[in-house]
Amino acid sequence: MKNSQQSTDRPLQPDADDSAHAEFWSTSRSRSWLWPAAALIVILVVVVVIGRLGQTPGESLPASSPAPARAVVPERSLTIVANPGASSSSGLPSYRIGIRSDGQRYDDGIPATLDGNQVVRVRDAAGLPIGSTVLVAGWALSQPCMKMGVGSQCPLVLSDAPFLSDATVSLQMSGQAAFNSDHGPRIFQATVQPGDCSAAPTAACGPSLNVGDPLWTGDALTNTGPITPGPLLEVLSVDNLNLDFKPFEESGYCPLNWPYQSYIVSSPSVPRAEWASLPIRLVVVYASADALASDGAANRTAAASMSAFDASNRCVSIPGGVNDAAWVAFDNAMVLTGYDDAGVRVQIRDILEQLASAS
Repeated sequence: MKNSQQSTDRPLQPDADDSAHAEFWSTSRSRSWLWPAAALIVILVVVVVIGRLGQTPGESLPASSPAPARAVVPERSLTIVANPGASSSSGLPSYRIGIRSDGQRYDDGIPATLDGNQVVRVRDAAGLPIGSTVLVAGWALSQPCMKMGVGSQCPLVLSDAPFLSDATVSLQMSGQAAFNSDHGPRIFQATVQPGDCSAAPTAACGPSLNVGDPLWTGDALTNTGPITPGPLLEVLSVDNLNLDFKPFEESGYCPLNWPYQSYIVSSPSVPRAEWASLPIRLVVVYASADALASDGAANRTAAASMSAFDASNRCVSIPGGVNDAAWVAFDNAMVLTGYDDAGVRVQIRDILEQLASAS
């Protein structure tokens, strides 16, 4: 009891162990905020390190990196990859040949790529800086020129259309092409050089193309016979100088399936809504007479069954609608006329017969 009383009456003094424990917990509570902060710092460091793993040495990542400008050539897809420089093709007096939605072919059937390499058209090659080397596609054609002497040969031109026209760009070819008189769709590796207009005053004094042997010379989608698109379009344009003939890709909403060698006719002075009034509206050249016999009749029937509204809004090729009597067909080609004039149709049929016989 005495010991108990003494224990009760003695002032309470913290012993050494108790003081140490109190100081530990007080210090721990005051520093408890450091642990989340340290964890946050570690997370931020890890994120920064991971974010820089993809960088090359010395590369910085600004808040907004503008994409480098690229020179885009024909609509919908491709870019020039060989010395594009500053293309001036936008000022050239012609339309662009479009690329089909699958990206594999131009509207006239010439490949848009060759062995994995991009192919540009003549109009775009004409806008490249001198010295550029590209794969360029077009139609190899003869041209009127001034003979320089006995045995001299006029160089071929490469054109975006299968005939010479003021509405399309044509460039003279030199190099191996000067010794090759073959005509037709072609792909060359070409180097853009200064042009020489002394030998061929009919060609624009633009650049020329130095080419080797052709890398591609046509296939089932571009070769037709006996009538070929070049001579046919050239003859049809003689009496209709204000008409343009352009290849096209039909709308996906259109029930018609024209071959690649199909050319819609337009005029710079006639609105699209009035194309039905043109003397010639559509030129379609099939690969063979058998192909026309099997597919041509079905296309004509489908076109005639459409209303004028549907034809204008669902199809690229026949704004204003069409009736079956407006077609003139012979061998492997057929032409849609716009005039209700038997004389016009007779004239066009004569042209088709003559071209088939000449071939």
